[in-house]
Amino acid sequence: MGFIETEIYEILNDSKKIKRLFLIERKRRKAKRNKPIFIGTLNIANYKWCSIKSILKSTERELMFFTIYLHDRLIYSYRLNLIKKFPKKDSEILEIGDDITFKDIEKILNEEKLNFKNQKNRISIASETIVNKGKKLALINPNLSPFQKQIFEEIAKSEGAKVISIEEAPGITRGEILEDSLAEKYPTIRWNFKWNEYSIIAAPDGITDDFVYEFKTTKNRFLSNFIKPVALAQADLYGYSFKRKKKKVQIYIMEESKRETWEAEIDENNVLGLLEKFSMANEFHKFFPPKEWKCKVCEYFNKCPFYKKSWQF
Repeated sequence: MGFIETEIYEILNDSKKIKRLFLIERKRRKAKRNKPIFIGTLNIANYKWCSIKSILKSTERELMFFTIYLHDRLIYSYRLNLIKKFPKKDSEILEIGDDITFKDIEKILNEEKLNFKNQKNRISIASETIVNKGKKLALINPNLSPFQKQIFEEIAKSEGAKVISIEEAPGITRGEILEDSLAEKYPTIRWNFKWNEYSIIAAPDGITDDFVYEFKTTKNRFLSNFIKPVALAQADLYGYSFKRKKKKVQIYIMEESKRETWEAEIDENNVLGLLEKFSMANEFHKFFPPKEWKCKVCEYFNKCPFYKKSWQF
C-alpha cells in the first residue's frame, strides 16, 4: 500500500477525524444548526411518502452520508491520479475531489462496466443471518436449490438461528434479498451532485448509456400505489444527477409474485420541484401530514415530535 493509499485509509477509519471534517465543511457552507446538507437520494424521494420522516431521517443520517461523500471523493481522486501529494491541512483534504469532472465520473463508470461484464454471470447464493429484537434469524435466499437451502438451514440452526421465510423478514433485509435475485442487472456507481448548499449522494440500482434503473419491492398492490411516486422521483433524481434522459423503474409485488415496469423520460420539473419542497421543509419545518396509517408502521413513530399534532396542520 502506497503513502497516499495509507493516508486515505487512515482518514476513513478515524471517526473523530471524519466528525471534525464534517463540522468544518458544514461551517464552510454556512449550514444552519439541525439543517442537514449531506442527503441521500432516497431520503429526498421519501418526501413523497412523508415530508416529516424525510427530514428526520436525513438529520439522523447526515454524518453517514458525509462519510460516503468524503470516501468517494478521496477514492475516486486516487483512482483518477488527481492526488499528487496528500495534504495535511483539514481544509485542503476537503478540497480533494473539487476537480473531478462529470467526464471523470463517466470514466469510473466505464471501468465498472468492465468489472460488471466479468461478474454478471455469477449467481449469488447468499443468505443472511440477522438479529431482530434480540433474536437471531436466518433468511434463506428463496432462489437456492433445495439442496443449497438444506445446507444453509443446517448451518443456521447450528448457530442457534431461527429460519424464517422471505415474508417474515424485516423490510430492508427482504428488499435486499429480493433485489439481488429479481432485479435486472446493470453496472452502476455512486457519486454526489451539488444543488445549492446540498450534496446529494446518488447510487442508482443501474446506469446504462440511455437510462437509470430503480428496483423496489412491496408486500401488496395497495402499498405499491404509494411506493410508485417515491420510486419514480428517485429515478428522476438519478437521471438528473447522471445526465441520463430516461428512467426504468420496477416494483415487485410479493403477494402477486409480479414485477411491474415503468419506462419514461426523466422529469426534470419533478426533480427541481421536489428539491425546492424538500429544501423548504428542511429550512422552515413546514410539513404536510401523511396518511395516518403510515405513522403506525413508521420507525420514527415514537420519536417524531410532530406526530401528536400532525393532524392539526
